[in-house]
Amino acid sequence: MKKTMKKLLTLVLTLCCCASVLCGHSITGKAHEGKFADKTNVKPIALNTPVSGDIQTENGNCWYTFTSNASKDFWYVMEMKSTGLNSCCRLYDADGANIETVYAGKNETRSKYVKLEPSSVYYVQVHGVYYDSYGSFVLTMKAENDEGDTLATATPIPNEYAGTIKTENDVDWLSFNSGANTAVTVTVKNIDGSGVTAQVFKADETSVSDSYYAGKAQSNERTVLVNAGTTYYIKVTGYYDDVRYKISISGRVDEPSKAKKAKSIKLKKNVNGILDTDDDHDWFKVKANKKGNYKFIIKNTDSSSLFLSVYKGNKKIDSIYAGKADSKVLKLKLKKGTYRIEVNGNAGKYAVKVKR
Repeated sequence: MKKTMKKLLTLVLTLCCCASVLCGHSITGKAHEGKFADKTNVKPIALNTPVSGDIQTENGNCWYTFTSNASKDFWYVMEMKSTGLNSCCRLYDADGANIETVYAGKNETRSKYVKLEPSSVYYVQVHGVYYDSYGSFVLTMKAENDEGDTLATATPIPNEYAGTIKTENDVDWLSFNSGANTAVTVTVKNIDGSGVTAQVFKADETSVSDSYYAGKAQSNERTVLVNAGTTYYIKVTGYYDDVRYKISISGRVDEPSKAKKAKSIKLKKNVNGILDTDDDHDWFKVKANKKGNYKFIIKNTDSSSLFLSVYKGNKKIDSIYAGKADSKVLKLKLKKGTYRIEVNGNAGKYAVKVKR
């Protein structure tokens, strides 16, 4: 009976040891994290400046303090880089409330974003997760400018801008001026994150594009028709925390979308155009200098479908359809005079030419 009990006890201890190893720590268990009220040797640190430290004892704790910036327009990043130990980094306010915690495994770097009160004192505690967690670390408390949280506080940006969605509830509002452009392409690139979306708005917060998504390491874009010299807004949201993105803006002067402002083209001259949206209409006009037969040629580059129509005044004379990658010719016998050409259909690139 004694031998049986001894074997059973040995088996239980063996299983406990195995379970402990599988969980990633020794049988000695968790380290004592230390109480906020018992903090000692608190060292001041500067924002955006890495500080190195070591945990060399079972209950080793390192304490630091810093003061947040005077402005509210900042996010703070608590970044922890561990070497040789499983580390825990805790952020406290002056009253000892634990605001945020970052865990970093051996030879890992982990970080979290947090909003802090301006001009306030905070404390950071670093300790090992387990009794046998010994090693070094590098702690950095970073302060990053916050993009506008509403359309009214949107951050003006140049043609290229890199930003970060700090948390899954964070929203970045950005603004740009169209300048001389009447068509603008806004591209969002997901640099590192689970997903990011963008959407373009007018100043009254009515949308001029749908909300479009870019997965990790992917890009997506929308082209929108705009008024020249007008400010527009981009709303960027993310999925989960720490989504880094890049916004690129390119523009051009769109072909006139109204018949009375039709763009003049010359005979035999090839003219390239773009339908920026499915609702876009491009207008041209050409002068027939004498009576005779004329050919209206449309080459569909990448639109799913295009239509070319010819008008005399407000009266449509005839039209022709061109599918994707098609080149079609509309032959007409015309009198001397000026004729308007309308191109419409689905978004895409095309080329138009008129010749005798």
